[in-house]
Amino acid sequence: MLCESGFVVPDAAVHTLVTMLALSESHGRHPGIAQLAAVAEPGSLADFAWGLFEAWMFSGLANGGIWVMQALALFGDDETAWRLEPIIRSWYYSAGSPAEAALRVLVAIDSDASLTVLHRISQQAKAKAFKKHASVAVRQITDARGLTNEEFADRLVPDFGLRETGAMIVDYGTRAFLVRIDQRLCPLVFDAVPDDCGGWAAAGSRKVLPRPTAKDDQDKAVPAYQDHTAFKEILKTTAADQTKRLEQAMVSGRRWSSAVHQRLFVEHPLMQHLARRLVWVIVDEAGEVTGSFRIAEDGSRADINDEVVELADDTLVGVAHPVHMGQSTREWANLFADYEILAPFQQLERPWWTADSPGFADALDRLAGRTVRTGTVLGLKRFDWRWQETGGGLVTRLRRTLRDNVHAEITIDPGLWMGALHDDEKQTITRATLTVPD
Repeated sequence: MLCESGFVVPDAAVHTLVTMLALSESHGRHPGIAQLAAVAEPGSLADFAWGLFEAWMFSGLANGGIWVMQALALFGDDETAWRLEPIIRSWYYSAGSPAEAALRVLVAIDSDASLTVLHRISQQAKAKAFKKHASVAVRQITDARGLTNEEFADRLVPDFGLRETGAMIVDYGTRAFLVRIDQRLCPLVFDAVPDDCGGWAAAGSRKVLPRPTAKDDQDKAVPAYQDHTAFKEILKTTAADQTKRLEQAMVSGRRWSSAVHQRLFVEHPLMQHLARRLVWVIVDEAGEVTGSFRIAEDGSRADINDEVVELADDTLVGVAHPVHMGQSTREWANLFADYEILAPFQQLERPWWTADSPGFADALDRLAGRTVRTGTVLGLKRFDWRWQETGGGLVTRLRRTLRDNVHAEITIDPGLWMGALHDDEKQTITRATLTVPD
C-alpha cells in the first residue's frame, strides 16, 4: 500500500518486487527495493514480507529461501520480531534450519522488541551453541546503540501484548475474559463481551480467572488458563524488579531524555502505572533541578498546580529525590495524599541527609558497633553495594558509589566467606565512612 494515496500496489508490481528480492540474493540489493520502500506504507511491507516467509515455511523451507529472510530483515517491524520468537524456538535443534539467519533478521530490525526477543532466546535457549549465537546478536545491538547495562534493562521490560489496547483476552472458546493491569501491577479480570467495533468490552468483574469447566472448549480453555497462571507469576516478579530499579534510579540520580522517558515510562503499558505514582524532576545541563512533574492519567505531564508541562525531546528528567526538591516535597506529598496516590516505594517521605547536615557524622559513628543479620548485609547487593574482597575469599568491606567521586563504605566482622556466606549468622559493622571530594 502506498503512503500518500493509500492505493494498493498492483499484482504486476508485486511480482516485480519479488523478482528483485530474489535476485538480490546473488546480485546484491536491487535499487528498486529502496525506491519502493520510500513510498510504501511500512506496515504493509512488513505484512508482505511475513506473507513471503509463511509461504516459504509452507513449502518446507525450500532451497534458495535466504532472500525471504533478507526481505524480513529489510521490511520487518516489532510484530515481525514477536512472530519470529516461537518459530526460532522450534528451530533450536533442527539440522540445517535457518535459525541463525532469523537471529540476523532480529539484529537488522534493531528495535526494542527485537532486542527483547533476542535477550529471551539468549537466556532460555537449550542448545548451547545457539544460545551463544543469540548472546552475540544481543551484544551487536547494544554495542551499536552504545547502551549501558541499565539502558539495556530498560528495554527488556515486557509489555505482555498490552500496548495496543491495555488489555489481553483469555479465550475459553464458549466464553472469554478481559484482563487489565491496575496501578499496583496486579491483574484485574472481567467477563468479556463483544463490542460494536469487533473487539471486546469489559462486563462484570471477577476476583480471579475461573478454572475451565466441561462446558468450555478444552483445547482453548486449558492452555489459556495455564498461560494466565504463568503470566501472573511473571507479572509479580516484574513488578518487584521494576520497583527496585526505579528506587535505585532515584538514589543514584539516573536521568533519561524526555523522548526516551516518554517511550519507556509514559507509553509503556506496565511501567506507566508505576511512573504515575512518582514525582519526576526536570534537570538542566549542569545537573541542577529546574522543575518537577507527575504523569497524569491521560499521559500528560502536570506540575504541582496541575498545569501541563511541555518538554523538548532532549530535556533530561529523573525520579525525584527529596534532597533536590526543597519546599515542593511537602507540596507534592499533600497533592498525592489528596489524590490518594501511593508511591511504589518511599519517595516523598524518605529521610535524607547531606554531608553537612547537623548530626550526620554522629549518625555514621552510631553505625559502628551495630550487629545485623548476615542476610541483611547480603541484601545490600540489591542496592548496588560492591564487595571488596581482601584475599583468600574473605569480604570485610562493602562499597557503594553514590554520585561522581562520592563513596560510602562499611567494614564488617567476621566478614563473608565466599562459598560459605551463611556460616556466620550475624555481622558487626566496625566502621562506616563517606568519602566526599574537596
